[in-house]
Amino acid sequence: MAIQDTWRDSYMKCSMLFGEVKSQWLSDSSSEYRLDLVDNNQQVVSSKILKVPDDLRIGHIV
Repeated sequence: MAIQDTWRDSYMKCSMLFGEVKSQWLSDSSSEYRLDLVDNNQQVVSSKILKVPDDLRIGHIV
């Protein structure tokens, strides 16, 4: 089940919970964006894939 949220809100909520957030597009032609939540020891705590629609206004966290 996907939770619908705005792209910016999802990113901002995640970044406030952890010491660092690293993110990257999964490929040049992809509409999927990987968000890694990193603790203070530089360990990835969680990874989420944001699927971005064509208009880039709404993202889905899966």
